Amino acid sequence: MNSTALRLLSAVLALAAAAGCGKRGDPLPPLKRAPLPVTALRVAQRGGLIEISYQAPRTWSDGSRLPVLEVELIKADREGDLAAVGTATVRPVAPGESILESMPAPAPGSLLRVAARARLKGKLSPLATAPTFTVQAPPARPESLVVGPSSSGLALTWASPADGPGAGYFVYRRDKLSRFGRPLNPAPVPQNGFEDTAVATGQEWCYVVRRVASTEPAVESAASPEACAMFSDVVPPAAPSGVAGLLDPDGLLLSWSPSAEPDLAHYRVYRLAAGQRQLVKELPPSETSLRVSDTARRYVVTAVDAAGNESPPSETIGARP
Repeated sequence: MNSTALRLLSAVLALAAAAGCGKRGDPLPPLKRAPLPVTALRVAQRGGLIEISYQAPRTWSDGSRLPVLEVELIKADREGDLAAVGTATVRPVAPGESILESMPAPAPGSLLRVAARARLKGKLSPLATAPTFTVQAPPARPESLVVGPSSSGLALTWASPADGPGAGYFVYRRDKLSRFGRPLNPAPVPQNGFEDTAVATGQEWCYVVRRVASTEPAVESAASPEACAMFSDVVPPAAPSGVAGLLDPDGLLLSWSPSAEPDLAHYRVYRLAAGQRQLVKELPPSETSLRVSDTARRYVVTAVDAAGNESPPSETIGARP
């Protein structure tokens, strides 16, 4: 191999080595472990109270679970650096715990700035901040709340304030052992009435209504007077349909179409005699036929729901060859 070829081969090898190893940069510092930020930080005004809600983090920044930690809540009533112009309070929280704090509302027109951060063993999460909140004069509350049974739940009515409904109303519900949580309706209802169809039977439910001035930020009136009612199902199911009677050598076979009622408990078969109904048998929802030996009589079928409400009788069933 001549000298020119050797020089060319050396150059190629040098380029390949340079491309393979490259220059190493300065080593990066290790990532700092800290709690994840506080989330869902919100400020709302309900009547004469300011409510501040948030959720504590569950994990460290590396994904490992946090133990019991602290949340520092900072509040300020003017512009400027929050750490300098605000006041801080600290409370212990469980990982992932949802917190709701309330305080008397300052005078209408006052500014309220809120921030929060988690801390544990001297390590702080990034600061979470809520939009600056301007305190408003609360709207007048609804009055004369009345709760009573409806065809499929509990119906609420109330008296609107003299200056109208504003942006509408939020309805809140609780059972006798719990507190009021989020409103039942995702958006304010414009009218002074509401039907709650998601209540369980046999329980007492309590309600309040708040008038809504705005939803972002949330500004609502004080709660209406509380009203409670027991929900009992008083609506009977529909009468069975598709009834038929087939006469054969073994007797009279009564049959009917399955009921579509979601809370059906059983059927009742009655014999008609001298204008009166005589109970022959109760049948579970899975059975839609019954053979009887008295082929000279006529029969009707009713449906009964879980609350004991009985339907009107079906069409009369008689013997048919």
